[in-house]
Amino acid sequence: MKRLLITAALAWASVTYVSAAAAPVVYNDESAFRAAAGVTTTYGFERHAVAENVDLASPLVAGQLDNHFDLAYTNLNAFQIVDNGAAPGVTEGTHYLFTHSAAGLANYTLTFSNFGGSGASITAFGLAITDFASNLTANDPPVSIAYSADGLSGTLLAVAGGQPDFTHNFVGLIVDGADAFGSITLTLNDNLSGFQDFDE
Repeated sequence: MKRLLITAALAWASVTYVSAAAAPVVYNDESAFRAAAGVTTTYGFERHAVAENVDLASPLVAGQLDNHFDLAYTNLNAFQIVDNGAAPGVTEGTHYLFTHSAAGLANYTLTFSNFGGSGASITAFGLAITDFASNLTANDPPVSIAYSADGLSGTLLAVAGGQPDFTHNFVGLIVDGADAFGSITLTLNDNLSGFQDFDE
């Protein structure tokens, strides 16, 4: 099985206004997302309080991730923060979150919550990904990243027919203050790749 490298820049924005609910806006362009989101908080896995290269239990609580957020998972064989030299596609630092999909299961999830370590609700969430869906062929079904966030749901990215190694993708979600969410679950069904690495 080919090793898949995913680098991820996590960004989110706190609630600063309340308005009538409007439809969530999905972004696949990081610059457009950052312009629309305004001031955001970005977190990598450089600062943490866990043993590296060791399987971690779910969830990791905010205190283990420099008080930025809780992170839980389902359907993964391994979940580690790894200290390693920069790999192709890794753009920041030398630590990343390593995940290994469970064999035979179509989907795995990552749930981000307790933002800022205070349970804050947010209006924007972004994730930059390198090397997603690189093991697909034209005969494989599409793979996707879906989201659910406090009653909202949709698709952030769908890829059919695969992508070249180290392709850069961005997924972002912005809602108005009336739809601010305290947690977001990403469901990924790229079970053909097996290994994923999230950075920054």
